[in-house]
Amino acid sequence: MTESYPVQSEVSDLIPELSLWNDGAGIDPESWICCSGNYELAIGYSFLFWPSFILIDDYVVRQGTTKEDIQEWEHALANEKGMSQEAKRESIEAVLNHIHLTDIHPEDSNPTEAQLRYLGNVLKQIYSVKLQADFPDRRFVVDFSEPPVTELRDYQLTFWQKRKE
Repeated sequence: MTESYPVQSEVSDLIPELSLWNDGAGIDPESWICCSGNYELAIGYSFLFWPSFILIDDYVVRQGTTKEDIQEWEHALANEKGMSQEAKRESIEAVLNHIHLTDIHPEDSNPTEAQLRYLGNVLKQIYSVKLQADFPDRRFVVDFSEPPVTELRDYQLTFWQKRKE
């Protein structure tokens, strides 16, 4: 699971503003953060990049999910024929834990596919590590969907417990 960071030319494609600094000579991402970011943003992003997970009735979900949220989905799938109990639980976790990447900054209507793919793959790595650290006795599937998309909203990240092989 060791993926390297993009090379400088790819970084400039991901953050086009970098090349505008220093009279066109550019700037590296860390320096750009120092000039453009703030502590409130950094703290806000920490909740996305190192999330808190909780356990509710054997479901592992992102903090903020309630028992009522789970019960609504259990009720919705209660009469679903042909689905095992394990598959229902995996589906419920997957839907409750999904994040559309375009919802991170809904007012930014111009993310590129490359930006969303990069961010999604980084979040996938982070969530995999964090879930394993928080719940070492459980197995998870962390999925970042990279389909050929017609809409950028289709890029989403989710996870669920793998209950059976």
